Amino acid sequence: MKISQFLAPALLGLLLMAHSVPVPAQPPHDGDETVRQGSGDAGLDRAVAEVERRTGGRVLSARRVERDGRSAYRIKLLTRDGHVRVIWQDAAGR
Repeated sequence: MKISQFLAPALLGLLLMAHSVPVPAQPPHDGDETVRQGSGDAGLDRAVAEVERRTGGRVLSARRVERDGRSAYRIKLLTRDGHVRVIWQDAAGR
């Protein structure tokens, strides 16, 4: 028996087994990030839309924070090339 004759059914079996294993639910958010879902903060919503438009990426989370004594938006972004970046925008002018 050739090794390839054995490997194909074995790999298929492993794939089928892995597909049937239940995936645990994601743990609750640890509070470090605030996921933006209808934040109610129009300035934050505009900042998120602007960052998405400007970068072409997808915002993962966004929140208003105090930074160096000023109000700012901390926006975590997944770029088009798969990198995660944090972008800071001043919230005072929004």
